[in-house]
Formats: sequence, structure tokens, C-alpha cells
Amino acid sequence: YYYVEVTDDMQNSISSEVKSFIITEEPAELLICTDEITTSMPLGETDERVISISNDGLLPLDWSMGWESLVISDPEGDQTGDSPDIIAVYADRTSNNEFFFKIEFADEINPETFNAYLMLDTDLDPETGWTGEELFGYSGWGIGVDYMIVFDHGNLWGQGSWAFLLRPSTNTPYGFRRIEVEGNTLSVKYPLYFFADDEIVHLAAYVETDDGFDAAPDEGYSIIGQPGIAEWLDHDLKTGRVHAGESVDINIEMNSKNVTPGTYETQLVVRSTDPLLPVYPIPVTLNVLSDQAGVLSFVFDEQVEDPVINHQANTIEVLVEASANLSELVAHFALSEGATAYVEGVTQVSGSTANNFTEPVIYSVVAEDGINQVDWTVTVSKEVSSPDITEDQFSIHPNPTDGFFTLELMGYDGASKQYIEIFGIYGNMVLRKDLPAQSQHSLDLTGNPAGIYFVRLVVGNETYLKRLIKR
Repeated sequence: YYYVEVTDDMQNSISSEVKSFIITEEPAELLICTDEITTSMPLGETDERVISISNDGLLPLDWSMGWESLVISDPEGDQTGDSPDIIAVYADRTSNNEFFFKIEFADEINPETFNAYLMLDTDLDPETGWTGEELFGYSGWGIGVDYMIVFDHGNLWGQGSWAFLLRPSTNTPYGFRRIEVEGNTLSVKYPLYFFADDEIVHLAAYVETDDGFDAAPDEGYSIIGQPGIAEWLDHDLKTGRVHAGESVDINIEMNSKNVTPGTYETQLVVRSTDPLLPVYPIPVTLNVLSDQAGVLSFVFDEQVEDPVINHQANTIEVLVEASANLSELVAHFALSEGATAYVEGVTQVSGSTANNFTEPVIYSVVAEDGINQVDWTVTVSKEVSSPDITEDQFSIHPNPTDGFFTLELMGYDGASKQYIEIFGIYGNMVLRKDLPAQSQHSLDLTGNPAGIYFVRLVVGNETYLKRLIKR
């Protein structure tokens, strides 16, 4: 047997009796060829990738894989004084029931020149625990701090270069853990039982120097805790050992079955016994493409009133000036996120592409996912001008209407015969009715579809025209 004692750079020692040991300049060496994973997919799809972990060293390589979720994104440059600038906080529960925390700064850091803190509200009650004002004079978070992790790499608290926990009930440091410092990040792991096995935690971060500070987020807090925050990502192997010259494949699955359209980001992290590369992060991005193919707005410079967009019938009706040239109208429109519009195969550019609207035009809107397509019929009509129309003589209200409206003719003497005709935007008559000898009439279009209508009132030899919008 041999007696072996090993001391690390923190002067921590372990010793043991062993039958054999190897002294080599070629220990386990991690080799991964995947730098990042990015994919885009429609809703309800799955994409699979493979990450190969190889060992180019002489000793066995022990490894584990988990993920880090971005839980706080903080604006760059919002720190005060000479404080380091927090730009992100990552946190998650690992498969070993540990909480993992990492603070990322804008620049490389010297952790001996500042203190960093993570505030955890484990009972989710802002009325219990410390407040931000009590701790730092900061009021932006609105949480009750039940636990505070102190990153004291510079031993400013006199407890050594450790991360440790504080609680309001005792205010005595405990739970000392090694701080991992790498470039512009600080990280630490804590077993879940340190936090009374609370699964959901509200989280905020703070860093301070003698002459400045930064808080993240600036307002509110983040939520962490449930295993598999990145529910759109999974992998089949969590830990393992790779012998010298061998490799292992890890199957990665990304899916969009339980998420909404948008961009999702996390980091797969491989931790290993490679002394030169103990942590290997792999950024993962999933773009879930929208299936929406809607028209959100649609206007012309020549229009005389807001268009009528019917999202059930997929129709758009627009009334433009009588002098407008229908053969060369340019539409300004907004579509669902990521969608594209085509007219007879020609890509439409809002505010640029002209079309001939003397007849109804079909806008084919293709969703971001490239699968769903909705055809929208755009009908444009010119305003009808008439010298007999005056606003103070003939009125319709309410306009727009949901169906019921009142027609009123000012100064009517009751002697002339009167009747009303209502036409759709295509010139089809939808109503004709003789009216009694009175100046006010109640009418109903509830059985007709939404759109633009023209109301013609004939009183004796006089004709009055009005447009009416039905919602």
C-alpha cells in the first residue's frame, strides 16, 4: 500500500492508502466537437442531435451533464461607480437535487475586490425575511429574503474565500461551499436540503464595492426551482465514465410540444475530471416558429376612414378618396410575428409594393412556420361624393355599429315620401324599406356580415348618401 496525500491550491488536503497510483502529465482529457446547438421548428415538432464525449488522455474521464437556465438578464452598463456589471444569472436544479447558481459579468472579474450576493425567497412571502432595503438600501425586488448566499472570495467577511449562507433567524454564516471562478463568472452549488427542500424560489442578485453596486433584476425577481425548467430539452445520459481512447454518444432531444412560439435559450454543461477543462458549456437555442397568419393592420395613405378587418371571414374592406388611383395603391400593413404576405406569388413589402385594387386582391399570408397559410381578401372602394349630402341634414348613429342604428333627417316636414336603400361594398342591395313620415328611424343590420355599407335615403326628389360601418 501507498500513503498518498493531495493538497489543492486552497490548501485543502485529503489522504488515503492505495494499492497503486499513476503520476502522469497526460491525465483525462475531455474532447467535445460540439460548440453550440441551434434549431428552429414549428409547434409540436421534435429535433434530435448527438453530442460525443471523448477521452484523449490516459486516465479515465468521469463526467456529468446538466443544464443551466438563464433566469435573469440584466442590462449592460447599469452599474454604479466601480462595481462589476451583472449581465446574467443562471440557475437550475440538477439531477442530484442541488441548486446551481452562476453570476455572469460584462467583463473579466477580480473576485477579491467585491462581494456578490444571491437573495432567495423560499416561502414566496415578501412579508417574511429581510427586505432589500434592510440589506442594501435597495427597494426594487419586492421579495422577503429567507436565505442569502454570500460570495466572499476576497475574505471580506473574515470567513475565508468561500460562499456561505446567512439566514435572518441566526445571521450566522454556515453552509460553506467552494466558489468556482472562471473568466467573468462566479458559480456555486448547494444541496436542496439547505433550503428546507423548497422547490420554488424567488431570486435576485446584488454586487457591491466600496464605491458602487449593481442589482439584477433592477425591478422584480426571477423564479427558479422546478426540475427541467428547460422542458423543451432533454438528454438520455446524465453521468458516466469514459476510458482512455474511448467515447460516448449522448442523445439530445429538443421539442416544441409544450411551449409557445418564441426563442428559448439554455446551456448544457459538461463537468468532468479533465483538470484543464473541468467545465464545458454548450449554448442551446430553440426557435419555435409561429403558426399565426393574421393581418394586424392594413391602411392606405388615400383612405378616408379606418378599414374594416374581419378576422373570422379573413376579409379587409377599405374606403379611399374619390380621386384615388385604384390601379396603383400601396398598402401599409402589419402581420403576425414572422409571417410573410404574397400577392400572386410576389412578396409584399409594407409601404412599398403597389397593387391593382380595381378588383378584390387576395393577400396570401404564410405563417413563420412556413406551413399555415391564410388567404385574405382585400376590397377597396372609392368614396361617393354628392352635393346633396350635408352633415347637418342627414346623420347615422352609432357609426360604426354592431347592427342596430338610428337614421335621422334634420328639418323633415313630413310631407314628402321617403324610403331607404342599403348597399354592400360590391353594390348589392341588402335592404330597401319605405319609411313613415317622420324624421327619425331605427334600423337593423345584425343579420348582415361586418363591413362597409352605403345608405341611400330618398326624400321626395332629394337623395342623401352616407357610408356605414358594421363591426
